[in-house]
Amino acid sequence: PEQRIKLTKDYKAMPEQFYSQTGFPVITPKNVANFVKHVQNENFTVFTCQEICSGSSRLTFYSFLDGQCPLFPVDYRYGWNLRNNEHRKLLTWVYNELTVLYKFFSPTCRPWSRSSNRTPVQDLMAERELETPTLQWIVDTCKRERKKGHDHSLENPVSADIWEKSPLKQMESEEDNRDDICDQCRHGCKLETGEPIKKRTKIRGTVSYTHLRAHETSLHLVCRL
Repeated sequence: PEQRIKLTKDYKAMPEQFYSQTGFPVITPKNVANFVKHVQNENFTVFTCQEICSGSSRLTFYSFLDGQCPLFPVDYRYGWNLRNNEHRKLLTWVYNELTVLYKFFSPTCRPWSRSSNRTPVQDLMAERELETPTLQWIVDTCKRERKKGHDHSLENPVSADIWEKSPLKQMESEEDNRDDICDQCRHGCKLETGEPIKKRTKIRGTVSYTHLRAHETSLHLVCRL
């Protein structure tokens, strides 16, 4: 219930963009098996990309507009709860049945961000422990898919503890991985007041994002952390 309350608040500031714009049926844990069976029957089993922990699913929507063939986005708002091991196993099954050439993961930064330092230590450690199985599944998925020659990216604030104090630390030593840094204000990130917010972000993975390079602060004085 507490997680649902927090996410409901987040979603108010993050409107859904994929299903609401395309009119496609929402793929959930309850109907995903039927979806997989349908596309297999149509001999349509290769997808260009997928967004996991997708939030607004904006990346999925713009991939679709670009003429790509994205697999369904995965997010709590669609009934996917990656804290649920059955849901993680279901997605692993999907990846064994279908080919997804690129996966973009944006796990929650809530218990790992600098603002979490205001949370009582015991509560913070408990929340991080709840997220750890999900993050380990992400790492295992990336490694397994990489052996198939498929690509991935992991996204989170550059200063988040998730890079050093969670299973994502394991990806640092992977040979094909690289880190790119970008400031989200450069791509339209704003506060509710309309002010640009810097939100420096790290993207770690096998795909280069150097074209999303960071802003120079002196060129964008209204940015703030």
